[in-house]
Amino acid sequence: MLIIVDKRISAKAIAGLEKLGEVLPFYSDNITYPAICGHPDVFMCKMPNKLIVAPNAPKYLFDKLKQHNICFKKGEKSVGKSYPDTAIYNAVVTKKYLIHNTNISDKTILHDSSDKEIINIKQGYTRCSLLPVGDESFITSDKGIYKTLKPKVDILLVEPKEITLQDFNNGFFGGIAGIESKTVFFSGDINFLSDKEKIISFLTERGYKIELLSDSIPADVGGIFFLRH
Repeated sequence: MLIIVDKRISAKAIAGLEKLGEVLPFYSDNITYPAICGHPDVFMCKMPNKLIVAPNAPKYLFDKLKQHNICFKKGEKSVGKSYPDTAIYNAVVTKKYLIHNTNISDKTILHDSSDKEIINIKQGYTRCSLLPVGDESFITSDKGIYKTLKPKVDILLVEPKEITLQDFNNGFFGGIAGIESKTVFFSGDINFLSDKEKIISFLTERGYKIELLSDSIPADVGGIFFLRH
């Protein structure tokens, strides 16, 4: 298994992830702004059966995906320096839904999601803000996303104010986590979050275990991508 995560995540978190597979500490130079330059969810969209990757992602990423026989496809548009070109791959795709601001989605994501129900939202940084828990349950730190999805899906709204993100007052909930084999891995200790009890209850009630990768305040690292061939 290949695990892609911002290289700025803590050393303790990387050591924990290395017990599960090969960790690729991700980073890019001079493509987008520093806070998100190492975020997997900015450069790639994880779909149920493949990965859609920005064509200007670093070459070493493509080399590593090929080495691990990960099924991927290059998107059409390149990630840019500013919004919306920083959010074109930041969609959430499950077996049933495509959730994104589809006005900015890369066309490859739209084309390869033609069999899914499309839920168009205003927030371009969807994956940053929304953690899919399986195919039909979600946790979000964005009130607009919550309002749109609440009538359609099983969803929990949480407060993101304690989450850290370089150069910003706070990060987003989706960016602190990744899921593998019914376990939710967090970049830090969610006991620092004001909604910790709601998060723990929501996940455990749906059969998920929780793994805290460090004992520090959770940092928005653009998600943790667990990839199998």
